[in-house]
Amino acid sequence: GSMATPFCKIAIAFQKMIGSGNVAAGWTVKIKSGNYVEEPLVVPDAALVVLSGWDGVPKIRAQGDTDVTLTIANDATVYIDHLAFNSNDSDNGIECTNATVWIDESRIAANTR
Repeated sequence: GSMATPFCKIAIAFQKMIGSGNVAAGWTVKIKSGNYVEEPLVVPDAALVVLSGWDGVPKIRAQGDTDVTLTIANDATVYIDHLAFNSNDSDNGIECTNATVWIDESRIAANTR
């Protein structure tokens, strides 16, 4: 997407990143303020990703609360800034395994685990 024609779902930006075939090149996903109920978001292996909120702090949770909202693993490097992972009633807001994650001015609250 772009500022003029943004994607309506965060998952679409993830699909575009995965479809590029070059997730290690570095991707920035800017997320406008709002409430997002998404399918579980999975950062690709060895990806370099910035997830950044603007115009407020976007609130993100998994659809149906059946899975982790954001999974980061397998040598991925992720920078999270100005986001809220809230109210996942059945699982974690963020799960990180064998990855590097920086979280700044964000909130992870009211998740089950």
